Amino acid sequence: MNSLSARERKLVAIGILVALVALAWGLIVSPILAGFEARTAQRERLASAFARNERLIASIPRLRRAIEARATTAANFRTEGANVAAATEALKERLSGQVSSNGGELRAMQEIGDRPGWVRAWVEARMTLPQLIATLQTVQNQPPYLAVNSLTISADRALQSGKLDLMDIRLEASSPTSPAKPR
Repeated sequence: MNSLSARERKLVAIGILVALVALAWGLIVSPILAGFEARTAQRERLASAFARNERLIASIPRLRRAIEARATTAANFRTEGANVAAATEALKERLSGQVSSNGGELRAMQEIGDRPGWVRAWVEARMTLPQLIATLQTVQNQPPYLAVNSLTISADRALQSGKLDLMDIRLEASSPTSPAKPR
């Protein structure tokens, strides 16, 4: 075997040194740097979660006030009664009272079974168009607000006389119900 020259020995030594540096880099330095990067990414995730949680905690009083405001206004959308029958009677009284107070002639009224937590009823009346408009405005603009499910208008006399006269209407409305609060 031929012996290596001084120049070749230097090249072999540099090659071994490069291999040792690459091996040290791959086995020691690279995993340490990867660990630092992973911990940095985890710290950033935790910091963003911490900031998000701080914002959520800071918003609790505002959310509580919003819930309380909704609770106070929720009564405006419910017909209260000791039970479903009482709430249905209150709804029927509200509808018949609106028709009568606006000058309409109440013909009939009846409750309609509805889904749990809701009451529903209809009234039949005879009234003019301005009376109907006033009745609908009152139902829409005064609490407890009602959902008008259907409105049927029969203006047969207008066909006979040629002018708008008394109309027969059927107004069907519903409302969520809740037990009356003790006073």
